[in-house]
Amino acid sequence: MQISNIDASLTQGNLLSGKKLGMLYISMFTMLLFPILSIIVFVIMIITAEWNIQIIITFILADTLSILFFALFILIKIKNNKLKEKIIIWLEDAIEVKAYSKKIGENRLGFQPKATKIQVKFKINGKSYIKDSTAKVLGSWAGYLGTFNKYADREINVLYSLKYDEVLIMKDK
Repeated sequence: MQISNIDASLTQGNLLSGKKLGMLYISMFTMLLFPILSIIVFVIMIITAEWNIQIIITFILADTLSILFFALFILIKIKNNKLKEKIIIWLEDAIEVKAYSKKIGENRLGFQPKATKIQVKFKINGKSYIKDSTAKVLGSWAGYLGTFNKYADREINVLYSLKYDEVLIMKDK
């Protein structure tokens, strides 16, 4: 099984790939543009000898925010890389099975989109397994992720690693 077929882990959350990963890179690049724009504006101010304290303060605040967001995006990228490494290990003994996913909770945190907690039920060699989502992302409750919304209350394909007791949700085909 290829890692590109995996969408999420019940314990670690969603894996960024494709368009989502592309958006992360675009966001990182955009955050780097703010300090460059500030340098250009400051050079223009030096050349014209016209200093505007409000513009300077605005650019300093914008640069600070852009650097903070850039750092956040770097942390997201690092987390995603670590998840990829774990998934590669989990795939060594993973078994593909059909499972039924049931919504066991729904939550909103501030202005964020709805987040869902799911429970996945499946059988392997006659033995039943029931696993709850426990992944946690910045500012969310354990197990509640927006990515689980699309998998709630339906049949899904999962990979289960017996050795690591890990459930990986596969992308819809």
